[in-house]
Amino acid sequence: MPSAQTQNPAGGRGSVVEHATGQAHCNGNAAAVQTSSSPRRCPWFEEVVERAARPGAWHATAIVHAGRGAWERARETHAVGRRGCTLLPLGADPATVRWPSVANWIGDAGDLPATDAIELARCLIDAGAELVQMTGERIRPSLTMRRARHAA
Repeated sequence: MPSAQTQNPAGGRGSVVEHATGQAHCNGNAAAVQTSSSPRRCPWFEEVVERAARPGAWHATAIVHAGRGAWERARETHAVGRRGCTLLPLGADPATVRWPSVANWIGDAGDLPATDAIELARCLIDAGAELVQMTGERIRPSLTMRRARHAA
């Protein structure tokens, strides 16, 4: 009987146990774990969509906060009620969050590492944003990411 650490006889990477649980590594990437749940919506999802749709100076624009203290910063912005505002919960992977499709995002990454802030910006672009402007303690100078446009 093979042990839990025995290499998978079918080839591929990972032990028999890792393959049985869906946690086998592929090309050195993090474990691929399948879940049956869909990505969770970001906080205040519907309000972000509604507020970004309003006419005025903040039309088609929303703010996203991240890093330590994101909830406090987001609550202050949200309480004013003029702009769409949400956050990336501390420790959450931005790719596991469902983001609203808003044309322009202003990001306050706080103390989020630069690579995580870039991933957050990429996820916002993937959700339909045209422009993401991100600032933060670890992003110097600020980051601007635009959706690629294809020539007609």
